Amino acid sequence: MGIGPVPEPVAEQRVNIGLIAALPVEVRCLTNRLVPPNLPVHINNNITVMVCGMGPVAAGKAAGEMLFQKIDCLISWGTAGALTDEVHTGDLILPENIHTGSGETRRTDPVCHCNLREKLSASIAAVHTGTLAETRTVLENAEQKKALHRKTGAIAADMESAAIMQVAQDNRLPFIAVRTIVDESHVVIPAELTSHIDIFGTPNITGLLTEIFFRPRLINNMYSLSRSMNTALDTLAKIAAEIDESILKAA
Repeated sequence: MGIGPVPEPVAEQRVNIGLIAALPVEVRCLTNRLVPPNLPVHINNNITVMVCGMGPVAAGKAAGEMLFQKIDCLISWGTAGALTDEVHTGDLILPENIHTGSGETRRTDPVCHCNLREKLSASIAAVHTGTLAETRTVLENAEQKKALHRKTGAIAADMESAAIMQVAQDNRLPFIAVRTIVDESHVVIPAELTSHIDIFGTPNITGLLTEIFFRPRLINNMYSLSRSMNTALDTLAKIAAEIDESILKAA
């Protein structure tokens, strides 16, 4: 009796994680490749990155574009602002819940959240799992931050995660947010600076120099924010290698 043809081995299906960041600087720890704004870039076999610019509208649009990349998971990646004194620059925010601007509290994917938290337990000392709140604008001072904390109970805020989560959950995709703190709850971010920076964090040099000429105190603000951003980015760099297909695997 003859032996039939030996079936070809079934190739393991590739996992594709969609990772969205607001700023180009936030993805530099993930890849040396250029990641142009609003363009999905496959940085390895398991991760597709997109830089969307700041704000919920840009983030939601980017998440929608990511769906065409046949992704298995969406991650909101980047930086955030602290809303309480217990959260400090460089701390990692891995929230269990996202509080949206419409007043809803939604849970992030428990499997991805638990898997990543366990992977990071040995390398990152300060990991906070409290609620992350959506803000539609930059929180410029302590009063605005405290008000959002009182309203939502959140420990930190960003402008993109809720919009990305909405697209993920509408399409039944796992979602988590991975954010590191830049500005602490007491820090003032002057409007004179933010008004001269575009949604990708690129400064209008002429406008900034004009502001500094008339308000030299802004130099200290710029220096402090730059140091804080570097600290936050150092934390992202420490965990970049932990973002892989294993975070999707159920126990």
